[in-house]
Parts: sequence; C-alpha cells; structure tokens
Amino acid sequence: MGFLEVLKRDKKLIIFREELLPIGKSVAGVMFLSQLIYWDEEMKGEFYKPIEPSDTIDRKSWCEELPFSPPTIRKAIKVLIEQNILEYRFDGRFSWFKLNREELNRRFEEIYGTCSTKDEDIEALKQENREFKEKLKSLEAQIQKNTITTGIEVDSKKRFQRSHKQNKTINYPQG
Repeated sequence: MGFLEVLKRDKKLIIFREELLPIGKSVAGVMFLSQLIYWDEEMKGEFYKPIEPSDTIDRKSWCEELPFSPPTIRKAIKVLIEQNILEYRFDGRFSWFKLNREELNRRFEEIYGTCSTKDEDIEALKQENREFKEKLKSLEAQIQKNTITTGIEVDSKKRFQRSHKQNKTINYPQG
C-alpha cells in the first residue's frame, strides 16, 4: 500500500490551510480551528471537550487529539475568543466550546471571497452562468462561421493555384 492510500484511510488527518493563518495566528491555531469546526459541525453546535486528558470525562482531550501542549491549546483558544470566533466557558467541570459561525463566515469571505449561500446570491450566480453560456454559444457560432468562410477561401485559392499550374506553358529550348 502506497503513502496516498494510507493518508486517504487516515481518519485522524487534520487539515492545515495556510490561508487561515490570519485567523489562527499560528500553525497550532489553524489546526485547532480546523478541529473546532469539525466538532462544532459534528455536535451541531456547542460541545464540551477537555483541554487536558481526564479520567472523569468521557471524551478525548484537545491535547490527545492534537499534538500540542495545554499552554499552546489555551493560546489558540484565547486568539479565537479575542476575534469573536469562539465562545468559551468553563462550568467547573467541563470546557464548553461554540463557534460564532456568522463571524467565522465573515472572516472566510474576507479570505476566500463569498461564502454566502443566500438564495438571491445563488440565483445571481445562476443568471451569470446562463449569460456566460449564451455569450459562449454566440462566440462559437462566430468562430464556426469564420472557419467555414475561411475554409471556402482556402479551397478557392488552392483550386486557382492548381488550375494555373495545369495551364502553364512550358517552353522547350529550340535546338
């Protein structure tokens, strides 16, 4: 089995996107954000997860899931809280995490362009697509017309050249 197959089967693969460095501020921050997005989606919103391993909590900690120390995880949490991307609370037993999806979406739009899925945006994109296809058809028709015209001109020129070659008078030396 090659390395690509191993990577494809790896369920522990954590995504690092360099474009997210303005949000995460570090490699650890970006990887933490990637996992935070994963768990927020998986748990359908707010969830609890310990920062450090614990015998009393039934979930893997961030430090077990990511290759970072507790201070590094805490710094990543702090960075995301300061940007209003993460809501964090500790209730005495559990660390609770919730993504501010609106703010994260706004930041993604700054980095990647539009991330909106609003109906009017989708309709506008569909309309642009239809207009593009119409322009493309028009251009293809013009190209086809020019190709046919050019083809006729080339054929006429070749016929003219062939007929001239056949009608050439050959002068033989007289002797």
